[in-house]
Amino acid sequence: MKLSHEWLDAPGVRDPVLSRTWARLSVEIDGAPATQLVDTRSDATRNAIYGTVFPLARWLVENWCFLLYEPPCASLPDRGRALTGAKQHPWAHRHSLLTARDGGSLPDLLIFGDESEVEFRWYPDNVEDLGGRPVRFVGLGSARVDVQRVRGAFSEFVEAVARRTEDLHNDEVDRFRDAWEDLKRAEHESPDECRWAAQLGLDWADSEEYPDELIEAIRQALDTIDASIREDLLRAASPASLQADASWLASAAEVVSKHRTRRPVIVPQLGQPKESEAHRFGYAYASRLREALGLGRKPIGEFGDVFDRLGWNNTVTETLPGASKRLDSLSGPGPGSSPVIVTRPMPSNQRRFHFARNVFHWLVVPDKSSLGLMTRAHSWRQRASRAFAAELLVPSTDLATRVTEDAVSMDEVTELAEYYSVSDMVVLWQLENHKISQLLVE
Repeated sequence: MKLSHEWLDAPGVRDPVLSRTWARLSVEIDGAPATQLVDTRSDATRNAIYGTVFPLARWLVENWCFLLYEPPCASLPDRGRALTGAKQHPWAHRHSLLTARDGGSLPDLLIFGDESEVEFRWYPDNVEDLGGRPVRFVGLGSARVDVQRVRGAFSEFVEAVARRTEDLHNDEVDRFRDAWEDLKRAEHESPDECRWAAQLGLDWADSEEYPDELIEAIRQALDTIDASIREDLLRAASPASLQADASWLASAAEVVSKHRTRRPVIVPQLGQPKESEAHRFGYAYASRLREALGLGRKPIGEFGDVFDRLGWNNTVTETLPGASKRLDSLSGPGPGSSPVIVTRPMPSNQRRFHFARNVFHWLVVPDKSSLGLMTRAHSWRQRASRAFAAELLVPSTDLATRVTEDAVSMDEVTELAEYYSVSDMVVLWQLENHKISQLLVE
């Protein structure tokens, strides 16, 4: 990931900060130019922007931890611009580059943390988006980059802007430099606290939103649970649910430990699908598993049949109350190289869905001896596990043979859900996501 800049003179710009930080800027992600644009005055294509880069550097500092660590919001649209309208989505202010323009031109680029990587998604402008601006961004793409590489690229760019303005003194520049120094100090002295805040959707620099008492409560909660599931908890929990959810996890881990053995969970070798998007990866993996287990397109009866076909004849499943709805299940290795799966209380058709999500976890997780936490978070693995479970339980190829109309009624959805032994929502997901049909609006 590269933020390349070349300082330029700006003789017509009177503001000393804007003039000093006038530059040619290009953003390259995984070899693709996210700043590719067409100059509408000459119809020429180029990969760089001309203008002040001070607002961008300031925005990076203000949203630093969010950009590196905060997971995606519940439903990302096809275009980031959809989140930045008159009623701006709070998440968008922290993650859409459009909110850093400050009168200049920047691409429709979303940046957000996703487990150990940072994901970038950029979209082309429509003609109606121009609003009198002389450039139209035309790039379209997505990429995932290791978080340390992104931090390095951001640091190099912000440091260059700080050096460029070091002899300027006004409130705006002083606040920027102070914030940058505070951030560097915090990342050096308490990097965990910065990351925890972002994962919970909180501003680490706001002492009212993120007081010392909350930091200590987070530390105590995390100390009670296994290190392998702490990050997943923070991505899913809220400050209000954190203590109760950590307590539930500690209790669920005790249930797992009663059955736990030194033998890792054994899984079939299916090979990795080429798809990189979470939902497509999940769909492809479910299809591979169905084929490997000889399930074809038929509905799955008792989910124990899947466990048996996987060789998990000693699988233990238990329920435990006390978790918020942000957590779904915890699993770990149990007897006979089979897993132990603990869910919160829920209807049997929903438990099947979470059993399937745990199958996905054990298929893809590198460490077959660790704990696995399934949550409502929107990180890559959690999204992929939901897609996998939906496709495993309601194979889209079979569903398409049963639904031939462009729209279905809710009664028909319920009938299909009963046929596949899943909730109505899983059928609706499959109908919509595979573009099989849509819900009839009466």
